[in-house]
Amino acid sequence: MAIGRTLLIDDRLASGKLVAPFGTSDPSGAAYYLCRPAGIAATAAARRVTRWLEQLAAST
Repeated sequence: MAIGRTLLIDDRLASGKLVAPFGTSDPSGAAYYLCRPAGIAATAAARRVTRWLEQLAAST
């Protein structure tokens, strides 16, 4: 998982190494991306963080 500025991750988004599950930006102009390596199972802690972030995103 990663949270990053588009300037630093645009190339990874373009290549498909990163995916933006919630779109590419929020109304403030800031963008956040939830990312993890393909083929590697998320740990229990990572799944909890993912659920928490998804709940936050859904409530805004």
